Amino acid sequence: MDFFKLLSKHDKGSINEQTEPVRIWVRLPDLPPALWTKGIFQRLAELMGETFVEADAFTKEVASLGYACVLLEVPLGFLPVNEVRISFEE
Repeated sequence: MDFFKLLSKHDKGSINEQTEPVRIWVRLPDLPPALWTKGIFQRLAELMGETFVEADAFTKEVASLGYACVLLEVPLGFLPVNEVRISFEE
């Protein structure tokens, strides 16, 4: 069977529906360490329409790297969000 004919049988949106999600590491720059909690990471992932899996070891220990690093589960055709604005009181 010709590969191109096989692809043409599926609509463009079907790839995401038929594949398993992938996991990607995402940096969260400028997020104050006081907000480096599982609950905040889950909420940020929800705002991006994705699923939080875990934070890396440095983020879990709140090491001063200048950014948090989290693992998200996303669909194959994921388009990243460039910015999420939040406000909080210290």
